[in-house]
Amino acid sequence: MDKVIYTWKEFEKDTLALAYLCEGGEYEAIFGVPRGGCCLAVRMSSLLRLPLVARPDTGVLVVDEVIDSGATRNGLRIYNFACLHKKCNAQYIAHTMTYSLHNVGPEWIVYPWEG
Repeated sequence: MDKVIYTWKEFEKDTLALAYLCEGGEYEAIFGVPRGGCCLAVRMSSLLRLPLVARPDTGVLVVDEVIDSGATRNGLRIYNFACLHKKCNAQYIAHTMTYSLHNVGPEWIVYPWEG
């Protein structure tokens, strides 16, 4: 499978854009899906001036780096959700808003925190 290297520079640019998309929401906090969503949650927390929480709840924006198969999104379908990338083959049913910046193919994305 092809790999795409995603850089810290791209991450910073994209988190600014994603925060802009989400800033109109009335969120009380941010939850990052372990593990990939944690880096994004910390940065979004800083940009949106919202606290991080240990579990999703009402009024919380859930973030993850990618919607891959859609399984995680389906498990968190009652929460507003933001991600950097959404794979073209992702299948999910959401009952709330899903913000995503990039629709991508099936290639493997290597994020900078993955070494």
